[in-house]
Amino acid sequence: MIYQQSNLSFISEKIPDNVYKDLYTYTKKRRQERTWNYNGRLAGALAQQSSLSEWKYECPKFEEYVINLSTQLWSEVYETCPWDFQQTNNVTPYIKLRNLWVNYQRQNEYNPIHTHSGIVSFVIFVDIPYGEEERNTHRSNGAFQLEAEVLPVDKSWNGVILMFPSTTKHAVYPFKSTILERVTVSGNLTWNVEGPDEEHY
Repeated sequence: MIYQQSNLSFISEKIPDNVYKDLYTYTKKRRQERTWNYNGRLAGALAQQSSLSEWKYECPKFEEYVINLSTQLWSEVYETCPWDFQQTNNVTPYIKLRNLWVNYQRQNEYNPIHTHSGIVSFVIFVDIPYGEEERNTHRSNGAFQLEAEVLPVDKSWNGVILMFPSTTKHAVYPFKSTILERVTVSGNLTWNVEGPDEEHY
């Protein structure tokens, strides 16, 4: 569903069960490898961030899902496109998933306000270990900030994707009510610079 916030449009919805199951299983598998190869590439004060570069094999329906979903934000990003879309009704061949990573956020860790590269970015709440008690009893409530709006994320958000233009400022607040890890997956979509008639990878 498209939401409006001042001059920002963003998407919030539950991802399909089969896509969520694959992603959940993949993040658990990746956690066992304990190679935090994205720590130096990302803005956050998180110690455990890793690429999910095998998404085509581990989550075969994922890329198609996020690309199709992103077309709902087309009016927000089309001006940055290097092609003229006057003659087409299908923009999906022009978009690809550039990178995908997982954040294993621990107690008191956070991501400061930042933006992403690409044209459309997203976060998926895979495994949030706290509920309303975080907001009710702690000053830092584990929320997700999207521009001016602070979203009260808790375990009821598991399986939800937020998708927004990559220039959107966003942040992740720390949580304090549990020592369990909060697992989220993030990624960026970009233009498929090879164009629709070339190899799409």
